[in-house]
Amino acid sequence: ELFAKRRSAAVAAIKSRVRKGKWRQLSPEDAALIIQMSFRAHLVRRSQALRGLRDLAIAKAKLKELRSLFNNFSYRRRLTVDAEERQRFSEKIIVLLLTVEGIA
Repeated sequence: ELFAKRRSAAVAAIKSRVRKGKWRQLSPEDAALIIQMSFRAHLVRRSQALRGLRDLAIAKAKLKELRSLFNNFSYRRRLTVDAEERQRFSEKIIVLLLTVEGIA
């Protein structure tokens, strides 16, 4: 909470100085806050990108698993006969599609 108050005060001070064109008059504390806010924003963006890549890798592994199941001739024959198994397989595909859609 203290950081949020200091940050909002610093942002207000910085905005007023930017309007006046007095960047050189930033205090060391304001400059440090700008650097910290920029770096923290960078870390958030990077972690979101890495999380998305990890989720895509997991989805790719699940797709590979589904492909190997479908390429198995005996399993494919079972899909044509067993409606419940066909439903389970369809649900797995739908879950995978929704997962990938949620990542993007």
